[in-house]
Amino acid sequence: LKVFYSDKVLSGIDYDAQIYSALMRSEKMLIISSDKEYLESPWVQSEWERWINFIKEDIKDKNSLYLFVPNNTPIELPLKLEKTQIFSYTLELINRIIQNTKERIAENNLINITTDEYHNKIYRCEIELEYENYDKVEKMVEDLLNENPEDAKLYILLLLCELRLNKESDLENHINPLTNYQNYNKAIRFANKDYKQVLKTYNEKIVNRIKEKEKELDFTNITISKSLLDKEFLNAEEKYKKELYSEAFEIYYRLSNEHSYAKAYIKTGKCYEEGKGTNKNYEKAFYWYEKAASLGSIRAKYNLGNMYYYGEGIPQDYEKAFYWYEKAASEENVSAQFNVGKMYHKGEGIPQDYEKAIYWYEKAGNGRSTKAQYELGCMYYDGEGTPKDNKKAFEWIKKAADCGHVDAQFKLGEMYEKGEGTTQDFNDSFSWYEKSATAGHTLAQNKLGDVYINIYSNYGDMQSCNKAFYWYERSANSGNKIAQNKLGDMYYFGIGTYENDKKALYWYEKSANLGYAKAQCNLANMYYNGEGAPQDYGKALYWYERSANAGDDWAQYNLGYMYYYGEGVSQDYAKALYWYEKAGDAGNTSAQNNLGNMYYNGDGTPQDYKKAFYWYERSANAGNASAQQNLSFMYKYGYGVEKNIELAEYWERKAKDNK
Repeated sequence: LKVFYSDKVLSGIDYDAQIYSALMRSEKMLIISSDKEYLESPWVQSEWERWINFIKEDIKDKNSLYLFVPNNTPIELPLKLEKTQIFSYTLELINRIIQNTKERIAENNLINITTDEYHNKIYRCEIELEYENYDKVEKMVEDLLNENPEDAKLYILLLLCELRLNKESDLENHINPLTNYQNYNKAIRFANKDYKQVLKTYNEKIVNRIKEKEKELDFTNITISKSLLDKEFLNAEEKYKKELYSEAFEIYYRLSNEHSYAKAYIKTGKCYEEGKGTNKNYEKAFYWYEKAASLGSIRAKYNLGNMYYYGEGIPQDYEKAFYWYEKAASEENVSAQFNVGKMYHKGEGIPQDYEKAIYWYEKAGNGRSTKAQYELGCMYYDGEGTPKDNKKAFEWIKKAADCGHVDAQFKLGEMYEKGEGTTQDFNDSFSWYEKSATAGHTLAQNKLGDVYINIYSNYGDMQSCNKAFYWYERSANSGNKIAQNKLGDMYYFGIGTYENDKKALYWYEKSANLGYAKAQCNLANMYYNGEGAPQDYGKALYWYERSANAGDDWAQYNLGYMYYYGEGVSQDYAKALYWYEKAGDAGNTSAQNNLGNMYYNGDGTPQDYKKAFYWYERSANAGNASAQQNLSFMYKYGYGVEKNIELAEYWERKAKDNK
C-alpha cells in the first residue's frame, strides 16, 4: 500500500516530518484495504486519522477522503471511517490508480519534499503551535536541540509551549516578565544582535504594562498568588478545549471579575460573544473586549473593530470600527490589516483611498491572508489605484487560489481561459474551474456546465451532456439564476436528462422570479404554447413584458407579435410597432422583417416604402430568409428603392439558399 510518493527513502530520517509535509501538499487521500485489521494497523491509522483531523480543522476539503474496499466483499469499518465515502475496487482499478499517480508525478513533479530538513522541522513546529499541540512541539524541539543546542529560536519555541501561546508575537502580551523564564534567558544568550533586540522589546512592553497596572491597582487585597491564577487560567483553557464551556466560562469570569486577571478578559468576552458556557450577550462581550484592549490585547482590538463594523451589541459605527482595526493592524494582526484595506477600498468610515487599500492588502497578503491576496489581485486586474497589470493580478490571485480561496480559483480559471497575465491554457483553466466548483462556487459550477455543453455541441459526446446537467443542477440548487434557466433548457430539450416540460417550467420560473430576462421570456413561451402548464396568454403577456422591459429582444419581438394579432390583449398596431422597433434595434432579424411588413402595408403607421426597404435590408443582411425574399421583391418592382433586376435576382437566390 503506497499512501504517497517521494523521491526519498524515509528510513534513517525524521520520517514523521516528511510524511506530514507530503500530507499537507496532497489534495486527496485514498485508503485501499480488504480488512479492518489493516485499517487499524498503527502507521496506516495514524495517517487517515491525521487526515480526518485536517478535514475537521478546514485544512482539507470535506470530500477529500475516499475508502476503497473489495468488490462485493463487506468489511467491518473503524467507527471514525463509517461516514467516509466508500467505493468498491477491483485489482484492475487499483493498478490504474497507481499507474496514473506515477505518471502525474513523472510529468508534473507533484510532490517535492524539501531538502532543508532542519528548517522544515522548525516550520512544522510553528504550524503545530497554531493548533495548540504543545506537547508534540516540545518533543520535536528537544530532538532539534540535539542537533543545534545554540539555536535561540528553539528556546523561544519551548517558551511558547510553556506559556501555552500560539505564536512568537503573543509573547509581548504575557502577564509576567519573560526574564522569569529559563528558556527566554537561554534564547537571549544565543540570539544574534537583531533577534536579541526583538526579544528584549517583548519583555520591555510587559514590564512597562505591569508598572502602569501597579499604579492603578491596590495589590494589598490580592489573596491569591499570580502562580495560582496562571494555573487556574490554564485549567480553564483545557476545559474550553474539551468543549466543557460552562466550566471554562466560570473560571474565566471569576479570574476576570474577582482578580482582574487580564488574560482572561478576552476569553470571557469570547464566551459572551459566541454564547459558549453562558447566554450570548454582545454588550458584555464588548465590555470585556474593551478592558482587554486597554491592556494591549491585539486580538481584543480586532474584536472591537468587528463589533463596531457589524453593529453587534452597539450601534454600527464604521469610523470606530476603522479606529480599532487600524490599532490591531499596526501591531501586525493580519485579519485587521485586511479589514483596514477593505475599508479604504470601499470608503467605509474613511475616505476611499485605493493606494492605501493596496498598501494594507499587500501587508495582509504577505501575512498569508487569502482574502487580501484575492482583493489585491482584483485591484491590479481592474486597475484600481494602480495601472492595470494582469501579470501582478495573476500572481496574487494564484497565491490565494493555491490556499483554497474559491473566488480566486474561479478567477484564475477565467485568466487561464483568456490568457490574461499568463499563457492561455484551457487545461489549467478547466482544472481551476473544477476546484472552485467542487468547493461550491456557483459561477464555477455554471461555467463547468457551459464547458461540457460546448464539448457535446462540438463532438456529440453524450457523457458531456450528463456532466453539464450535473453542474447546472448544482449551481441552480445554490440559487444561480443563469444556471436555473439553463437547467430549464436541459429539461425542455431533453439534454443530459429526459424531456420534462413541467420541470422546465419550474426552473424557468425560479430564474424568472430572480429577474433573469432570458428565463422570463422562456417562461412566457411556455405559457403561450401551453407547455408544462395550461395555455395562458395573460401570463405569457405578463412575463413577455417583464423580459422585454429588461431588454430581451425575443421577448420584445413576441410582445409585438401579441399586440399585432391581438392575442391575450386588444389588437394594437402602434404598440406592436413600438416593440418590433425595440427588438429590431437590438438586432432581432424577425422583428426587423416584421417592421418592414408594417411600413410596407401601413399598419399602425403611414405607409413608407423607404422605411420598409431599410428594415428588410437590415434583416436580409443578417441572414433572414423571409427578409431576403421581401428585399428581392422591393428591387424587382422598385418599391422604396430604384428598380434593379440584377439585385432582385441576387436576393432571391440568397433566400432560396437560406431556406
